[in-house]
Amino acid sequence: VPGAWLTKDKEIRKAYVADPLAGGKASIAFMYGMIKLLAKGARPRSLKKIDKDLPIAIYCGSEDPVGMKGKLPPKLAERYKKLGIKTVDLKLYQNDRHEVLNETDRDVVYNDVLTFFDKALEK
Repeated sequence: VPGAWLTKDKEIRKAYVADPLAGGKASIAFMYGMIKLLAKGARPRSLKKIDKDLPIAIYCGSEDPVGMKGKLPPKLAERYKKLGIKTVDLKLYQNDRHEVLNETDRDVVYNDVLTFFDKALEK
């Protein structure tokens, strides 16, 4: 099913499939740039530049293939914590896929995002 990896929401998937600008093939230049950016961002010297007081939210679907179905986000959160980042908020939404803001439980996700920002702005 086209777009099935993105969300369980059938209406969102229909809109995705109907959108002529969505779902195209990524060019080699795009993929090269993406890999280069990810590699640079993962370097220890790059990670050490992250402000320790910067709150970080990691909100992912447990069925997202990009996050290896929930395996990678906890590792990323732990990495940030080991760097000394004070606030790392990890949420894995059960049965959700890649686009948690377009999932059937999006109201829960939006509420979590709002709560995260409210807490961050209190400081």
